Amino acid sequence: METNIVKAKLKVTSPDIQDVVTETEHEIVEQMPNVTPSLPKRVRDLPKLGYTTKEAAQILGFKHEDSVLKLIHRGDLRPLPQFRHKIIPLVELERFCRDSVADSSGGKKKGRGR
Repeated sequence: METNIVKAKLKVTSPDIQDVVTETEHEIVEQMPNVTPSLPKRVRDLPKLGYTTKEAAQILGFKHEDSVLKLIHRGDLRPLPQFRHKIIPLVELERFCRDSVADSSGGKKKGRGR
C-alpha cells in the first residue's frame, strides 16, 4: 500500500523526542483507512462496456460490420445515441443474443417477414 504523507518540518533537538515523533507517524499510517480505492493502473485494464460496429460483428460471429449495421437499421440492436459513431453497449449485445435464442426456440419471429 502506497501512502503519501505530508511531513511538517520540525526542529527536534532531542533524540528521544525524534523517536517519539517517528513512532507516532508510523502509528497514524497504520491506523489510517485505505482512502483511495484500488484502481487499475491503466485504462486498458478496465472492462470494456461499449463496442464499435466492427467489434460487435466479431463478438456476434459476423464476417462484416455491415451485418451489425443492418441489425441497427432494423431496430434489433440499439446503439448509444450520445456518440458520433455507433457504440453498442455490452448489455445490448447480451440482450440481442438472449432474444435471438428465445426466438429460435419457438417464439414468434421478429423482423420484416421475408
